[in-house]
This record gives sequence, C-alpha cells and structure tokens, in this order.
Amino acid sequence: AVVSTQSTGGDYVTQVKRITFRIHPSSPQAFFAREYLTNQLEEVSQKNPSVSFYVTESQTLVPLVTAHYLNGYQEDQRIDNVREEILAQFVEKYLNYSGDIQKGRMLRQQKTPQTRSIQGMWTPYLNAPQPDLNSELSLQELKNTHRTVPDADKFRGLKPEQYKKLDKLKR
Repeated sequence: AVVSTQSTGGDYVTQVKRITFRIHPSSPQAFFAREYLTNQLEEVSQKNPSVSFYVTESQTLVPLVTAHYLNGYQEDQRIDNVREEILAQFVEKYLNYSGDIQKGRMLRQQKTPQTRSIQGMWTPYLNAPQPDLNSELSLQELKNTHRTVPDADKFRGLKPEQYKKLDKLKR
C-alpha cells in the first residue's frame, strides 16, 4: 500500500506490523536464532522503523517466529536449527509480504455447487410409478400392482421353465 504525502510523493507502508521471536534461552535448537538476534536484528529494526520486533522467552525448546499483519493474518514459522542467513530471508519475506491469503484460500477451497439439485437426491423409487391413492383398491393390491422389484427370494436359483410355472400358479 502506498500512502501519499506532499513532501516525498509516496512512501511504502509495510503490511507487517509486528514480528515476534519466541526463543528458549538455553535450547540448543535455538542457537542460530540467538546468534541472529545478537548480530543482525538491531540493523534490521533500524531499517524498518514501522515494524515492531519482539523477543520473548519460550517455554518450549523449539524456537518460533511469528509475523502479525495489518489485516489480522498471522503466520508462524519454526526456526529450529535454521542458520542466520535463512532466518534473515524469513524476516525479509515477512517484511515484503502483504499478508493477503486470498491466493492460498483459493487453492484450498472446496469445489461444491452453490445451488442444490432441483431433482433432489436419488432413491430407488425416484422413477417408480406412483400409486393412485384415490382408487378403491386395497392396500395389498396397491403394493402388488406398483411393485418395482420382483421378490428376489422366490426367483433365486430358478431355471427359465420354472419361472413360467410360478407365473401360472400366481394367476
């Protein structure tokens, strides 16, 4: 984002508002992070006066750097056994990053339709003929006339000529 001023024409406003280092004072995994803090952090903080740098003591042995952005987004990065040069690249990335996570959201967005199906969910009775409830047939006759699937237990394992016999007996 650019803020216009009359004197310079425009100054870049970094979107990161705070970078926090959480480091255990005696953890061997935080050795390089402690070296970065003693050797380079003062120089980086003088170059970026609009960004607050916090160093807090951590209860866990794993060191962590957290960037807090103006839009409320927060990004954490483990920095255990990360050399000073790589840690400087992380801090530089946070200083130049806008904190906009829209691109990341698009990659993780679920691909579902916005509208529901007009037809509804499929069932085995979806295209079956509907019984006429105004007719004077009995309930058993309605069940028999509108049966969509034959009784599987009766016809299981029968030969074709036995089907014909069952059909004659049924009538």
